[in-house]
Amino acid sequence: MKKLLLCNLFVWLLLANVMSQNTITPVMPPLNGSTYLIENAGNMHWLNENWINADVYESSIKGKSFRVSQENMNIDLGEWHSNINLATKFEGNNSTFTFTSSSDNATSATGLFLTLTDCAQVQDVHVVADIYASTNTTPVGILCNRIVSSKSTLTEQIEIQVYDVITDGYIHSSPFEAGAIAGTSEAYTDIRRCFNKATVESCRAAGGIVGAVLQKTRNFTLSSTGNIGIVKAICTKYDQQLDAGGLLGYIEEVDGMASISECYNRGTI
Repeated sequence: MKKLLLCNLFVWLLLANVMSQNTITPVMPPLNGSTYLIENAGNMHWLNENWINADVYESSIKGKSFRVSQENMNIDLGEWHSNINLATKFEGNNSTFTFTSSSDNATSATGLFLTLTDCAQVQDVHVVADIYASTNTTPVGILCNRIVSSKSTLTEQIEIQVYDVITDGYIHSSPFEAGAIAGTSEAYTDIRRCFNKATVESCRAAGGIVGAVLQKTRNFTLSSTGNIGIVKAICTKYDQQLDAGGLLGYIEEVDGMASISECYNRGTI
């Protein structure tokens, strides 16, 4: 009987250890022409794992676009830390990605993408995330942490498009800006028909859509977009500047033009 109990205890501990780990196996997605078809969480983990593998990225990923293979899929990514600096098209096909992401001394919390950069187009994506960024070294967002450009001058910036994205869940950032679509927009950006239901908290700047629009932006356009999520700027230091807004936490005096049209906020600030 004693041996049986010990055996059962060993099996239980083994199963608990396995279940506590991220068991999603990276699987290369099928390629249809120049478009990778995302069919499951393993496909996203394969892309994420190989995005920082220079040889695989250059030979297999660079220049490709991405599309979720079927409509209205639910893809649970588990614990997620994105390496993806998206510079191409990503079609969500009205599917939902769910994940959790937290930071520690070695790892930053991220959104579905690390950044959106030159020529990125994201459309028809739903993202539900629980993000806790207490030690991040960058802003954080549910869709992406930052919208950025690699171009050295404003006139060279290429428009980055975010259309028909829905965000939900919870995001907290202690050291930097936070927003549902992006922590910061630092490039030529067009956001349309997006909707946030998530709670956004930041100890710096919090926005229901974008935490902050920074000066180096060429043009920033926000249209037909709404927020019903709670937005909080949490004071931790008496001398710290805090900003919060239903759509944008704050806008710097941008070098280009910033415009907001046909948008609304019904969330508590």
